[in-house]
Amino acid sequence: MIQFDLQVDFRAFRHYSVKQLFLYAIVEHTNENNCASWRSIIWDTILEVDDDLTELAFNLSAVHAKYPLTLAKNSRGKKYRMYLEWEVTPYIGLFQYYRPKQYSEFIL
Repeated sequence: MIQFDLQVDFRAFRHYSVKQLFLYAIVEHTNENNCASWRSIIWDTILEVDDDLTELAFNLSAVHAKYPLTLAKNSRGKKYRMYLEWEVTPYIGLFQYYRPKQYSEFIL
């Protein structure tokens, strides 16, 4: 089972038009050309944006994956990347999608 630590601060997204943030952790396998061959969501949560700023900044340790990652037998010992991505849901307007360039690499 995959577990990870998560430190986030989304207080900058607290303004009049943001309703909620949808966060999700993605595990990605890359091929020899460094292109993603598959991606899988292993964890997600929704943060409601209200007057309580403490809920938009948190530090979690040993978070367990919500969704299992099923791999083929020949997938062991290969390199994987994990990203935290999020979508901003506004009260009015278009959804905004964020995928930072930072990621964590690990070997299963």
